[in-house]
Amino acid sequence: MLAMTFSLIAGSGVGGWLYSRSSSPSIGAVSIGAIAAGLWLLGRVGADLAFASLFPLVAVLGAGLGVFTAVNNTAVMASVSPDQRGFASA
Repeated sequence: MLAMTFSLIAGSGVGGWLYSRSSSPSIGAVSIGAIAAGLWLLGRVGADLAFASLFPLVAVLGAGLGVFTAVNNTAVMASVSPDQRGFASA
């Protein structure tokens, strides 16, 4: 769980920075792809891997979740009017 949490924190910082520099929606698509690939790999080979081998897979999942969350939240908050941002952030 710590590997996922740390990579989620790092991924959200990197994702927010990348999105603020480029505003490209492809960042969200790539991060969802990383989440899907991590879940697919975990489902296919997770039971056969040694415990230490799960850390990279969980780190990919956490980084993908962090990047997607940062990009998605930024896109949602930018799409609503200023008087509705309190409601949208909830």
